[in-house]
Amino acid sequence: SAFAREVALEVLRYRTEHDLTQVQFGELIGLSQPAVARLEDGEVNPTLKTLARISASTGLDFHLDVVHGTIAMAA
Repeated sequence: SAFAREVALEVLRYRTEHDLTQVQFGELIGLSQPAVARLEDGEVNPTLKTLARISASTGLDFHLDVVHGTIAMAA
């Protein structure tokens, strides 16, 4: 979904700006490297728990709209 791709871009941007490998990023947020790879793939919507972990560990903010059964990043 577009939402998953937007989250993937934010995660990848953060990781590259901070020169972190997927393993290092995973350790920072409490996920395995394969889970980070799936997150960056952008094919599966991340859970609210995962978004909260990322936000708490990185300071990234995610503002969401849930409308008519779809999830999107809020403008």
